[in-house]
Amino acid sequence: MRKVFHFMLCILLLTTSCEQTLPYIDEVQQDSTLVVNAVAVTDTVLSVTVSYARTLDQIPHVSSADFWSREASDTSTYRLPLEVNCSDATVEAWVNGSHAVTFEYDVKSRSYISDYCPKPGDYIDLAVSKEKNSGFVTAKASTIVPAHPSIEVLDYTEEETTIVLDTVGDFGNSPLPFDDRTYMRLTCKINDPAGNNYYRLLVRVVGDVDPWYYSTYKKGVAVADVFHSDDPLFIDNRLSKNYGGWPAYFSNVFDDHLFNGTSYTFSVSSYRKNLHCKNHRVYLELQEISKDFYYYLKSMQVYRITDLGDFSEALQIHSNVEKGWGIFGSLTGTRIVIPFK
Repeated sequence: MRKVFHFMLCILLLTTSCEQTLPYIDEVQQDSTLVVNAVAVTDTVLSVTVSYARTLDQIPHVSSADFWSREASDTSTYRLPLEVNCSDATVEAWVNGSHAVTFEYDVKSRSYISDYCPKPGDYIDLAVSKEKNSGFVTAKASTIVPAHPSIEVLDYTEEETTIVLDTVGDFGNSPLPFDDRTYMRLTCKINDPAGNNYYRLLVRVVGDVDPWYYSTYKKGVAVADVFHSDDPLFIDNRLSKNYGGWPAYFSNVFDDHLFNGTSYTFSVSSYRKNLHCKNHRVYLELQEISKDFYYYLKSMQVYRITDLGDFSEALQIHSNVEKGWGIFGSLTGTRIVIPFK
């Protein structure tokens, strides 16, 4: 009987001593926190999106299909639907401590747009204010626009291959040809300046779609954003699942810890679809990105493969916004265009 009593006492202690009551974020608290997202891209007008913080159960988890429908990989930032966007905030910025930048709200894009185009080396302070009750809530962030990164294409080769369906079609007992593809393998070199630097590599294959085949195809082009490489530069052990066509443990966002202040040579491969397209070319773009934007992209890549549930470990999306949430980052890109034969 004493053993039973001790067992029940242990159960009671376990179920009471570890219990915590977390504060509930009601609509008033939630509405008072601004979410600010902006990326300063060189030679592109600076725009800012402003919304309100939401609880986790109000934000749908982004599937890989939704990922590609919402974001092309050559865009500057990852955007979730702004269902609770804020259209009556005051958005201001200051460049290098003096030049003031003003913004106007654009209904179509649901963002605040300025007439200022960032330049490499610009130091930008951003402030977003919104009247709340008897005062103002102001969220602040800053970034330094990186310099142009240096990348060279040392060599590129093409290799043809055929992908087949493992089934029997109307053509007899032979495998049915599914898609003819040509791979392009590019050997590249990064010339890294001194200091800690952060990068994102984009490799996009673009082809013009024959109008007779896709009469309503948007913009008349087909794209393939996923590329492949066995180089350790692209390994991220936290990305244990494949996502949106990217293999597991692969990330196109990296820093210079393997080659700080020196040159680094690596190879990547991408493919074109031969069917129904012409004039294929490769857009290879190396972006130097700000440190905060690097950590934001890394945390978003982990978020995309994470199964969120009531008992999931907390996942923090990187933010550099004071008295708010979100990211204010910056990037400068160097692009090289290579045509397929």
